[in-house]
Amino acid sequence: MTKAGLIEALRKETGLSATKSKQVVELFFDRMSDALAKGDRVEIRGFCSIYVKQYKGYSGRNPKTGEHRHVPPKKLPFFKCGKELKEGVDVPTLMKKTGFEDKKIRNIVFKASKAGEIKRAGRGIYVAA
Repeated sequence: MTKAGLIEALRKETGLSATKSKQVVELFFDRMSDALAKGDRVEIRGFCSIYVKQYKGYSGRNPKTGEHRHVPPKKLPFFKCGKELKEGVDVPTLMKKTGFEDKKIRNIVFKASKAGEIKRAGRGIYVAA
């Protein structure tokens, strides 16, 4: 799903105008970015947590030239998947929880998506329609 797709889904679900939907999505991402820039952790229960991870500097090598150089310390955002999202995507976990075989779970998902009860939200991720 892209940012534009998220805006469109919000517009359809809530009846907001395209402009208002865009403002809501951009506000959401702006606030998350601001929090991460301040060093705060962003946590969306059941979905994910994102935090800034500090990496130390190290001595590296350019693979093309073989030249050794120092790579300075850096901060990067780190994404950690939530338990519910992980379990919803993980077929072996669903098999363990339900006692169904892999083929049966895939068949249930296929039938539910054809019936319009669920829709695909990403690779291996389904949500209620």
